[in-house]
Amino acid sequence: MKTFNSSPEFDGFSKVVIVVTDELEYSAGTDTGRTLTMICPWGTQAMADNILADIRGYKYHPYSATGAILDPSSEIGDGVTVNGIYSGIYTMDVNFGGECRADISAPAEEEIDHEYPYVSKQERTITRKFAQVESEFKVQQGMISAKVSKTGGSNESFSWELDEKSWTLKAKNKAVFISTEDGVEITGKIIAKSGKIGGFDILENYLSYNGQTWMGENSIGGYLGINGFQMGSKFRVNMQGDLYAASGTFEGNIYAKNIRYGEQGGVNYGTINGGAISAGSIVGGQFGQLSPAVVSSLQKAEDAYNVLFNNVRAKAIASGQVSADEILLDGKKLGMSSIAYVGTDGRNHSIQVVTWRTR
Repeated sequence: MKTFNSSPEFDGFSKVVIVVTDELEYSAGTDTGRTLTMICPWGTQAMADNILADIRGYKYHPYSATGAILDPSSEIGDGVTVNGIYSGIYTMDVNFGGECRADISAPAEEEIDHEYPYVSKQERTITRKFAQVESEFKVQQGMISAKVSKTGGSNESFSWELDEKSWTLKAKNKAVFISTEDGVEITGKIIAKSGKIGGFDILENYLSYNGQTWMGENSIGGYLGINGFQMGSKFRVNMQGDLYAASGTFEGNIYAKNIRYGEQGGVNYGTINGGAISAGSIVGGQFGQLSPAVVSSLQKAEDAYNVLFNNVRAKAIASGQVSADEILLDGKKLGMSSIAYVGTDGRNHSIQVVTWRTR
């Protein structure tokens, strides 16, 4: 040979990878050294194991030799020893002159991977097949789109229609399912145990918005299910018709058998004052469902009225004053009168007394 150059040998091979498809490959060995990757649509795990057994530890040694006198029968892939370095013939340029010299080399990694990538026979075959299939598919694509419009089934039972813009399912010639680019329209019964509808999650036995549960404390959320209806944490109605709300405003009439407010366990239901009871609120001379304390106070007020403006109904008046035009006692009128008399001192005196006489 005329010239010779070499590079440090690579690490030994420790792994083999056979690529079958984009989703399937077989590998053998570890990542402690270099990896040999190849494409083979008929690859198997046994094949990867056998190849690794043959090349495990083999170290690729790059070199180049020009003007080498070489056996004319040598070909790509043969082994050769050059200046004490054993490697392979991976490129060869033969000059058929008087001495039939050749330039041979085992290219370095950069040249193999970038300048002159090696493509196996199988890979070339697969590439040609894919190109052929792609070409045939483009030709048939027009035919496929021309055949998109389809109908089937029976108008008497179940049928369907498919075209470029929609897909329709029919039952007895009536559309029950229509799918278009705008969405899906369904006419009839829908059964769903999971999913979403209008932002609500479909859960077991209830719909939930923003994770709300029955009696939940989520201030922004909704519940609709077997327990009742709830919005936020301050409003709910159960299946028995009980309503709970933090506050409320009613523009119309309110009809109720009982109205209670304030403390319940200790009775104290609150206070009615001002115009809380309007004309017609107390019907039939009865106070309805007022608390015992309120009823007692109103009764005392009625008694006081009768003392001042009507008959005296009390047996005794402990304190205070009674002012009235007249006071009746057992149907007889009480009044004021004076009695004149001469005292022991010989002088005239008078005393005011209460008289008791009929009307």
